[in-house]
Amino acid sequence: FPVTIRRDIVKYRYLARFKINALNITKIRGFSQLEVVGWYNSQHNPNGLVKDHMLSIAHGFKNKINPEVVGHLANCELKPAVKNIKKSSDCSISEKDLKTLIKRWK
Repeated sequence: FPVTIRRDIVKYRYLARFKINALNITKIRGFSQLEVVGWYNSQHNPNGLVKDHMLSIAHGFKNKINPEVVGHLANCELKPAVKNIKKSSDCSISEKDLKTLIKRWK
């Protein structure tokens, strides 16, 4: 990618990040499993969970989807790191379904 596009991707990725805190983490899909398995750590917990964008950042960038939509916690799923690596930049939800989840989010 040219330098300007790489800069745009980096900026988009930053804007689409999840903003998780103690008040909203319990609402995230997969939270109950997190309490059992814990967070991923390559050395200490290789079976732990990571945050996954169900509608991927790559898809959002390519399709010019508002990064706030992609970074909404309704788009977050906690899943084993191995599954997230296999998923790569694929999406496990459609934009339409994500927008429905966002409307229902409280």
